[in-house]
Amino acid sequence: MSKVSFKTSKIIWALSRNQCAICKKKLTKKIKKQHLVLGQECHIRSDKENGPRFDPSYPVEKLNLPDNLILLCRDHHKIIDDLPEKYPIEKLEKIKLDHESQRVRSINKNNDSPKVIQSTKYLAAIQIITGMQLINAVAGYHAYSASFDETDDEELYKLIKEFLVCLKDLDALIDVSEGLKLDIAREIKRLIAKLNSHGYYVYCATVLDKLRMNGKDTPWKTFYCVLSSNPSIKYLIR
Repeated sequence: MSKVSFKTSKIIWALSRNQCAICKKKLTKKIKKQHLVLGQECHIRSDKENGPRFDPSYPVEKLNLPDNLILLCRDHHKIIDDLPEKYPIEKLEKIKLDHESQRVRSINKNNDSPKVIQSTKYLAAIQIITGMQLINAVAGYHAYSASFDETDDEELYKLIKEFLVCLKDLDALIDVSEGLKLDIAREIKRLIAKLNSHGYYVYCATVLDKLRMNGKDTPWKTFYCVLSSNPSIKYLIR
C-alpha cells in the first residue's frame, strides 16, 4: 500500500491547524531550536484488510487522500484504533468535519468587513534562485498573490502550474522540522532551475501593510510572486 504523499500530509496539517482533532492538543513543539512533531495522520478507514474500520467498498486510490485522514495526537490515534466500535467511520468523519470547520465558522461570525491599508504601490523585487530563499520569504505572511506571463509552451505551462501549487502549499510549513524544509527547498530549487532553462524567472516581494478591523490596525504581511520571461525585473507594481 502506498504511503500518504507529502502534499496530502501538508493539507491535513494545514486544515487541522497543527491540532489533534479530538483533544485539540498542539502537535508541534520547539525545544532548544529543534522542532518536534507530535501528531500522526490517521486513517479513518484502514488501508489494511485486518485494520480497524477497513471498508472493502471504499476505493483503494482514495485511502491515502485527505478525506480519509484525520490528524490526531499519539494517544488518540491508539484509542480510535483499539476501540473501533466506539469510533466508527461516521463518528470520525463528523469529528474531522467539525474540527476542520472551526476556522471557517470563526471567520463567518465576523461581519465587520476588514480592509487592508496598503503602505506602498511599488515593491522592490528579488529574484528567487533557491528553495530556501522562497521559504524564508513567505514565512509569516497573511496573504499572497501570484501571477505569471502567459505562454503557449505546454511543458512550460505544466512547470508553472506545478510551481504555483507548491507555492500555495508553503503556508503548511509552520513548525515542520528543518530536515523536511530542506527536502522541500531542494524540490523548489529543481522547479526554479527548470523554469529558468525555459527562459522564465521567479521574482518575489513582501510588504507589511495594515489590516483595519473594528477601528483597530494590525500588521498584515503580503507576499507577491511573479513568474516572468523578463530577466531583469527591479520592481513589482500592485
